[in-house]
Amino acid sequence: MLQYIFKADCVNLDNMREDIMKTYWEEKKVVIEVKGYRDNRTNAQNKLLRWQVYKEIAKDTGYLPEQIHWYCKGKFLLDRSWKIPCPKSTTELNTKEFGEYVDKIVRRASQELGLFIELPSDLRELRDL
Repeated sequence: MLQYIFKADCVNLDNMREDIMKTYWEEKKVVIEVKGYRDNRTNAQNKLLRWQVYKEIAKDTGYLPEQIHWYCKGKFLLDRSWKIPCPKSTTELNTKEFGEYVDKIVRRASQELGLFIELPSDLRELRDL
């Protein structure tokens, strides 16, 4: 699979066409998808989730952080497009989706456990991108 990530003001379609022809020259048809780019979730976001949010929930509930992780994935990231629904990986989320995921977990912890987990403001800003 070829993947191009570029800014709109520096597109060279001739190079893309050439690469596509070289890679798929035997194919009769190809599908070209163009979509807006978003950064994948950051390591800082992941670290916050695992070392702050999950730890606080684990401390309150007695479960291990990894158990909290699997529960939350099953609750909030369930992909029902398969015959057997299975949770998506958090590595597939972009920064906005990951921010929304963390918000759902924090909101749920507040509603069901009475926990107040304070998030840094920069994570909240990522949610709005």
